Amino acid sequence: MKNLIILVLIVLYSEVFATDRFVDPNLSQGNGSTLFNTITDAVAAAVNGDRIIVASSTYNEADLSIGKTIQIIPKDKGKTIKFNNDIIINGFGGMKLDIVGLDLGSYSFRFNNVEKASHDNLAIVNIINCSSLYILAHKPFYKTNILNNDIEKGIAFVHGSVVYNRTKQISLLDGPLENQVNDKRNVIIANEVEFLIGIMNNDLPVIVANNKLRDFSMIRWNANLELVNYVMNNEFTSTESVLSFSKQNVPAYNIIFSSNEFNDRFLMADFSSGFIYGDLVSESKWDSQNYSKGFPGIDGTYGGVQILRIFDYNNWLPSWNWPYVNGKWYATNGPNEPARPKSYVYSGGFQRWVTNGSTTANKILNYYATGFFEFSYNGIEAGFNIPPPDSKLRFTNIKGEIGIIDGGHPNHQFYDIDLTINDRGVYGGGFTLENYIAINDSDSGNFIFYLEIPSDLFPGDNVKIKATSFKNN
Repeated sequence: MKNLIILVLIVLYSEVFATDRFVDPNLSQGNGSTLFNTITDAVAAAVNGDRIIVASSTYNEADLSIGKTIQIIPKDKGKTIKFNNDIIINGFGGMKLDIVGLDLGSYSFRFNNVEKASHDNLAIVNIINCSSLYILAHKPFYKTNILNNDIEKGIAFVHGSVVYNRTKQISLLDGPLENQVNDKRNVIIANEVEFLIGIMNNDLPVIVANNKLRDFSMIRWNANLELVNYVMNNEFTSTESVLSFSKQNVPAYNIIFSSNEFNDRFLMADFSSGFIYGDLVSESKWDSQNYSKGFPGIDGTYGGVQILRIFDYNNWLPSWNWPYVNGKWYATNGPNEPARPKSYVYSGGFQRWVTNGSTTANKILNYYATGFFEFSYNGIEAGFNIPPPDSKLRFTNIKGEIGIIDGGHPNHQFYDIDLTINDRGVYGGGFTLENYIAINDSDSGNFIFYLEIPSDLFPGDNVKIKATSFKNN
């Protein structure tokens, strides 16, 4: 072995701050420099590099806009700060903002466009141990690390890590990078998601691992032939969990869907007719249900029937699938729960949802796209049609063992942390949920939320270990 290279990226990395500014509403008065009664005044006085240390209390203030490299943390470790309004992030290239321990209640974290940024000069925002209605980090040139939060309705982001959160939906939306070839990844790991994880981003390859979720949708993804998108060791919580993989405009699949745990069966979306029927609604219902018609700007019709609700990022997240009609993207869900198709056919552990009430389903995948699609060691039959002889897609379908213990993918890359063969589900694989138990330990110090190590070593190899972590305040 030639050498050992260890790269550790610490999210909350700063140890020396320009000034500590303290906030406590119970102070008789602040001094305008280091002591404040409101978070708003402390942020206004802060300069890049400052740390704002906040007493645990309730702060009834106006919307708080933040456009500085600062850290906002609780005074007492593990305590929360109740802030009753939205937090507005105004990013700029090179910005590094840490927000820890804020409880926004029915308010949200909202992101505006980034100023003077580029692919190599992002605004980095870390939201850790917080609560809110939404985190809407859907603007380009942000890298967001969203860690251990309770988010009532959903999280939308473009680039970064979403790890160990509790929410209803997670949407990875598209940015400007377009099928990059590098060693960076978007990661969605160890979250509890009541409804949907949806991927509509082809910038960087993605890892979706060890999440508990109901539905999964993959409409757009990085399609470079030398890169792999992993969906592995997730637990699908419903007997009617829905999977959908786009068939339209697919340059290459390059997806390994492995070692996931299903509750008896799943439903597979069929895109053979171009898009999936959702909850049929008339335009008259839009206003009464508070659905925005402002994006993408036209009404959707199919066969003369008004069927598609148009989504608005500022109020609710995209749905479990994104139908593509006449060059426009639409969503078919409401703000509380994704709507799903009404018709399907069932066959032996696999259920295929079809369009327009049809009783037959066509191919689930585009077998004339290049690349590979592996459905392996999930303990359940895939139900995909057999590829035709002239198919360009390298398709692998391996049921694997039915048992959860040692029933996952046997490749070393999927080994458990205890060095046994990979278990299926959230306690299997290299991102096992067991890695995250220490997050609740007030004395755990640095918490590693992403760890990448080589699965096989040979004499003379260089060893590269990549870890990303944050340090509790």
